Amino acid sequence: MEIRYTSINDVYGTYIFNFEDNISGIKKINDFAVENIKSSKNVSDSINTVISKMSKEEAQDYVLNQSLPTMATNVIFYKALDDLEGQPDQKDVLIEYVLDENTFGIKNINIPNNELERDIVFKERNNSNESLSLVSKLNKISLSDLKLILKKVEQLGFQKRSENFQYQIKNDSGKLLFNIEYEKMGKYISLKFPPANS
Repeated sequence: MEIRYTSINDVYGTYIFNFEDNISGIKKINDFAVENIKSSKNVSDSINTVISKMSKEEAQDYVLNQSLPTMATNVIFYKALDDLEGQPDQKDVLIEYVLDENTFGIKNINIPNNELERDIVFKERNNSNESLSLVSKLNKISLSDLKLILKKVEQLGFQKRSENFQYQIKNDSGKLLFNIEYEKMGKYISLKFPPANS
């Protein structure tokens, strides 16, 4: 699987070639998104530091002539297009990280896959004020499964009762597949994956 920010049909975007619809592929996407967000925030912070030392008029001129980001924009990943005509649209989106434009925090992770009519059954274990383990028979996680899991934790809503909250997603044998971590009473979300060999 390869992720590239490139132009297809004269439209620039982040495209995924030979998409791996498994936990490894999802981790690669997440790592790419997190690095992208971090570097954009560093650029934005640098620009805003420069702007803070200018007069109001100078700052307005500087921003108007600036092509680098001063605010966060959503990070969207597209399937690589087969067709050499047209541009990507909603059906080509694999996953979108919705950002707070000021803090660069991830507010939501949208997966616009509409094919699912099934459910994932979880057993809740080791509940505390800061974490909950959700155990499922799933051994493999697809992007569709991730969408269902995110929907499930949204329904549970424990993250809205605690400043920081973590859902540990595990399989039947107790192996940690990944964590879903929330900050600021559920305002920001992040996915954390264990090292590949654990």
